[in-house]
Amino acid sequence: MESFKEYIKESSSCFGYTKNLLAKMTRRKTVDADFFQTKMKRCLKIWDIVFLGTGHMIGAGIYILTGEVAKETSGPALIVSYILAGVAAFLSALCYAEFGGRVPKAGSAYSYGYVSIGEFWAFIIGWDMLVENMSGAAALSVAWSGYLDSLTDLAIKNGTRTVFGSLQKTAGVFGTELNFVAAALVILVSVFMAVGNCGDDKETC
Repeated sequence: MESFKEYIKESSSCFGYTKNLLAKMTRRKTVDADFFQTKMKRCLKIWDIVFLGTGHMIGAGIYILTGEVAKETSGPALIVSYILAGVAAFLSALCYAEFGGRVPKAGSAYSYGYVSIGEFWAFIIGWDMLVENMSGAAALSVAWSGYLDSLTDLAIKNGTRTVFGSLQKTAGVFGTELNFVAAALVILVSVFMAVGNCGDDKETC
């Protein structure tokens, strides 16, 4: 009898813990006056936002792979892929515009998810955005480095390989040689973002 009571007690405790955990995972951020308070200055104009959004959606791959895919794989049918991708990007932009109007708070999809579907999914979205931006920045910097290297007739790549050697014979997860140009670009942009930029609008800086 005592063991049965202990079992019921432990089950109730476990159920209560699970219920409390689920409640915390699904709790939402309340939208009140304090939620919209921020120390950041609103110094970006409409065209700044447009160009930032366009640059965020259009990656370097469109400039690298378009000719290769059109020549080797799909031919003129490549335009269909661009149309479908454009429709998807347009729908995504409409969603972000709706969320931005309803929740005008810094944090992008993390803040939108926290308000609309709960803390757990906002946690997943936040880490997904972190990995997405890190991998995107790495890929973009490598592509930009490749553009610069092609303009110098592979002088940067050959010089790096001569001084430091090759990391591996064939390209796999990592490149075949060190890419100092890509690393320098990431550091430069990171410093620029950390310092901030208000353009010519000095009153809001």
